[in-house]
Amino acid sequence: MALFDGPKKTLAHEVTQKLAAGHLTLLAFWALKHAGVLSAIEQQDEGLDPVAFARQVNISEPTLQALVAYLVQQDLLRVKKDRVFLTPACAAVLQYDDGVLEHLRAYEGVTQALEHLLAGLKVYGTKVHRRGDVWWQAQSQRYAAEVYPALISAAIKQGATHVLDLGCGGGTLLVELARRAAKVVGVGICDDGMLVRQANDAITAAGLDKRLLAVGANAVEVCANPRLALERVSVSQQLWEQFNCLIACGVFTPTARHDAPGLVEALARIAENFPAATLLLAEPCAGARFAKTFYAPEMTLLQGLSNSPLLEVAEWRALLRQARLPVLQEVPLATEGVTLFICKGKPGVV
Repeated sequence: MALFDGPKKTLAHEVTQKLAAGHLTLLAFWALKHAGVLSAIEQQDEGLDPVAFARQVNISEPTLQALVAYLVQQDLLRVKKDRVFLTPACAAVLQYDDGVLEHLRAYEGVTQALEHLLAGLKVYGTKVHRRGDVWWQAQSQRYAAEVYPALISAAIKQGATHVLDLGCGGGTLLVELARRAAKVVGVGICDDGMLVRQANDAITAAGLDKRLLAVGANAVEVCANPRLALERVSVSQQLWEQFNCLIACGVFTPTARHDAPGLVEALARIAENFPAATLLLAEPCAGARFAKTFYAPEMTLLQGLSNSPLLEVAEWRALLRQARLPVLQEVPLATEGVTLFICKGKPGVV
């Protein structure tokens, strides 16, 4: 046994403990978050009685107590006189960074297939991993604080009245824009049917179903040939010819690396197909600003695993220049190095 003792074995134990603690902490955090426990604690100034809460919502008392005890050990919860409170660290995560955790959780399927990805034994679909509903919800949470307000402000400043959201996801951005600008009507598109349903549910819940609509369509196809792509999903030519603002938030990064010529061709058709429209293009960009973000290493890993590496700002400029879409304004945002490009092409110039 002596052969396996010593500093190396001690180091292995320490590293293993950190890895296990990190993983289990995430699982416990997600379990309590999605069960509504953390939000319930947050809403109670005097703390939460976990036993009483478990009985109210039909959660197993032993399971809840075990999860709470574990997160107390991880300094995310604290207990005082049998009542549970959030620590400042947990409150901060809930307020600002939960979207990042949801994003990591959405990629569990990718990380589980690492051995196959590394060996090149498995290919999924067109080699571009489909972004599902959890991924888009995470995007919405992470972008809601800064990126969406910047897009909404730009759309209002540009006088947007008829908006086409090229990647509406669950409808968060489109709904918020319509709330802020009473004259806005719009269509959101997404190639994920589940998300389209979620977006329409959000639109209905906000009482905006007379002004907004979400449909299933592909952003590149819509830019290149709106007549074919939009009329196929019952968006009339009369409506799409009135679009004066196109929004693309995190939509084109996968295409930009894998089919740059196809993307350039599609973008070049925007001025021709939507002559009145300004394009608001917001994409996360590689570079110094991205490298300074808290989760740059993890995000870089996930982008690499999903085969969606980021372009640099200069590369986006070059693509837009090739597409004859002059950049009227370039706005650097802090979130993951996102840059907002405000573009306006000239009809007939391709």
